[in-house]
Amino acid sequence: MDTKPAPFVPPAPKPRTEPPSTLEMMRIVYRNPLELWGEHTYNEPWVSANGVGGHLIVANDPGLIRHVLIDNAKNYKMATVRQLILRPILRDGLLTAEG
Repeated sequence: MDTKPAPFVPPAPKPRTEPPSTLEMMRIVYRNPLELWGEHTYNEPWVSANGVGGHLIVANDPGLIRHVLIDNAKNYKMATVRQLILRPILRDGLLTAEG
């Protein structure tokens, strides 16, 4: 048998090709916030956007992630209003973690 096993592909949400409606966005944020990200979000080292809660930066580059979450964590804090809104819904998770 010379067949090779297929490479492992981890499960992931299918990237969005168009923005969701406001109602759909609220449902997605509650269910799985990663489903909001569009295809370009996965291909850039970082993405910047203005949202309802203010300015948002998504870091994908490992060096940038280390800079934000480990080396300079004290310089990056979530907005208080975001924590007040998200923590009761999402509890302690990736989107509400600090430090």
